[in-house]
Amino acid sequence: DYTEIEAEMANMNALLLGHKADLVTAIHPFQDIPDFAEKTHNLFTSGDAVGRFEVSFWTASKDYIAAHRAVLVDLLEDYVRAIHWYEDPKHRDEGIQIVANFTKRPASTFDQWLFLPGKGYYRGPDGMPDIDAVSANVRLQHSLGLVKADLDAQKYADLSVLKAAIARLK
Repeated sequence: DYTEIEAEMANMNALLLGHKADLVTAIHPFQDIPDFAEKTHNLFTSGDAVGRFEVSFWTASKDYIAAHRAVLVDLLEDYVRAIHWYEDPKHRDEGIQIVANFTKRPASTFDQWLFLPGKGYYRGPDGMPDIDAVSANVRLQHSLGLVKADLDAQKYADLSVLKAAIARLK
């Protein structure tokens, strides 16, 4: 729930700005709150700490893909088409308004970062996940004792469905 996240960020801001904490984690759009942004500075980013990382991606079992391949290609074609639309600068204002309406936040919440190249959250071209980054992320978590086993995501990744969807748009 966006409201709960916003309340937690307000608590972190209060701790940091009240000198009760020396370091907090801040993400878009909460790091962009004017009072917070003006009175703080980044020590490092997640990318500085762990390198390139994949935060979210879609998964499905082999059996599910086999049973629903045509529908999944259709879905991913629409997904890639939507990515292209939102990332087109001529649609930025409308895209921000759509997100603002969905999240029930003012559009100004997103002005500094959403749908701007090099700002906000990285998304691979055409929504293509970086499988090597997934493996590296799990390897790091394993080395830190956060997950029990290492993972070579290349052994499990089947990007053929997404590639078929992308090919339809070319």
